[in-house]
Amino acid sequence: MLKSEFASAPHVSLNLAGTATALTQGEQIAVRAPTNGDKALAINGAPLVFVGYGVKAPERNWDDFKGLDARGKILVMLVNDPDFEGAKATSAARR
Repeated sequence: MLKSEFASAPHVSLNLAGTATALTQGEQIAVRAPTNGDKALAINGAPLVFVGYGVKAPERNWDDFKGLDARGKILVMLVNDPDFEGAKATSAARR
């Protein structure tokens, strides 16, 4: 068993066209503590690719990765699952 956690909130920024923008952990980004002992990580020049919810569910005819070559790219995805908003709307409509 392995436990890995941050000693303090991670500092993450995104550099777009020379302008650094800080991202807030838990609001704009979800970063997990490294499990290999690394203390820092820098990724320079990797393209960002939006993949929806990042779901591959053939039984529902859903594949956010269809035809995608993700090598060398950073995948940007939504949290939760595709039914999350629908379930919320459905339960609100039942009230």
